[in-house]
Amino acid sequence: VSKESMEILSISKGKKQESQAGALLGFVDDIEYKVHKDRINNDFLSGEIDLYAGESVYEAHRVPDIKNSWDYTVFLKKIRGGLESGQKEQLQGYGDITGAQDLLIANCLVDCTEQNIEDVKWRVVKKFGAVSTESPEFKQEWAKWERSMLFSHIDPYKRVHKIKVEPFTEAERQKVYDRVKYARDWLSIFHEEHEKRNK
Repeated sequence: VSKESMEILSISKGKKQESQAGALLGFVDDIEYKVHKDRINNDFLSGEIDLYAGESVYEAHRVPDIKNSWDYTVFLKKIRGGLESGQKEQLQGYGDITGAQDLLIANCLVDCTEQNIEDVKWRVVKKFGAVSTESPEFKQEWAKWERSMLFSHIDPYKRVHKIKVEPFTEAERQKVYDRVKYARDWLSIFHEEHEKRNK
């Protein structure tokens, strides 16, 4: 399976298993998280959060951002790797909009979807040149692949890795807001110039 194909499968799993990962995180944290799908915003920032805990999305006390790992190897790398580029700022933005002070990235490991497993199965059939899924050479190889996509047998507490993110400091917030103002001014001037050229 090419790297690109695996990335497509990983993205698919991340989206389709979001609710499973949310349930796993809620179990581990002993918190009933609420799902929020609509875009949230304030005067300067906008975003789409996965979950929150609190009275309402704009009175949240905790906002986690879920990252679904494709497999155990990827999950372990995330534990060692820390925050990825942009994750800190993303969570800080969510905190600024919602008022939440408890912000975290939650790397989660849940089973792949049945569709993911079926997609990989046929890739393995092709990769090993098997006649069918009943071929002995396929069955032997497939047992390893299938095991690498199912994780419910692992302790739930070992399938969640959280990284805390501190909210904006006043200086950080001001820097972001100033940048937004600058961008708005630039776009406004650009729009005016563009309109004049096309009259």
